Amino acid sequence: MLRFGIGILAATVISGVVHAETVTRHLIFAGVDRTYIVHTPTDYNVANQYPLLLSFHGHYGTGAKEESKTGFDSIADSQGFITAYPDSNPNYGDGTEWQITGAVASNDIGFVGAMVKDIKGAYSVDPTREYATGFSEGGDLVWGVVCTYSNKIAGFATVANDLLRHLWKVCKSQSLSPITALFFHGTADPISPYNGDRRSYSAMDTATTWATSNGCKRTKTTTKIPDLLSDGSSVVDTDYTFAKGCDAGDTVDLYAITNGGHTWPGTSTTSASILGPVSLKVLASQIIWDTLSQHSSP
Repeated sequence: MLRFGIGILAATVISGVVHAETVTRHLIFAGVDRTYIVHTPTDYNVANQYPLLLSFHGHYGTGAKEESKTGFDSIADSQGFITAYPDSNPNYGDGTEWQITGAVASNDIGFVGAMVKDIKGAYSVDPTREYATGFSEGGDLVWGVVCTYSNKIAGFATVANDLLRHLWKVCKSQSLSPITALFFHGTADPISPYNGDRRSYSAMDTATTWATSNGCKRTKTTTKIPDLLSDGSSVVDTDYTFAKGCDAGDTVDLYAITNGGHTWPGTSTTSASILGPVSLKVLASQIIWDTLSQHSSP
């Protein structure tokens, strides 16, 4: 059961071309009315197939806030891909949390699968170029989606999120396909500790764990991003792709944001109260797209 929401930007269709469409769609999943935002790029044409990027909000967030924070829509308009920003289940927890436990038939991993199917029914999507990214707790959902649909996801990225130990126990028991991955994490993150804790792996161990799963060799290279802007942060890119690379040509990178907070690098806000500062040294959204878009699933 589908219906369009309120406040939709109407699309003009001329010879199969849809201009700047942003809509809120509704999908009944497990008996709950779920919502998500879809943005199609400028000059979207149903005759062509487009990559799909899913972006999951963090705890206390919404799809609309994620859309605004990441700026993926403007990148999509210039580089030609579809973006989707789902909202969490209003009937779960406080209404802004993701449910990755329980049966896939009713949790948010299953909802994402249903949402992607719905998007493919309404838009022209390239099935070999589906990507996922998420902020904070949205990164937990990314891991759940990747571990469940690894043969369909062509690349993923998490920001201000570490791999939960109990989640990886379940994940590594699956038959995982090598997938390109990016991780962005601030060393001064007060919510998701850069060095991990009893619940989660550290940022470095998270990247290393996935690199090992991808068949990457143990040698890695580190590169400091040039300090073109003085904002109190610095960025080091740890690249797990070397002479012999990883299986299937996939890449794994960790961007460590020295003095970065629990924030999305490259946003316009330079501080976020108790969440810590935002680094403007790197544009996470652009790097995510530039990297993931180079890869496709079998």
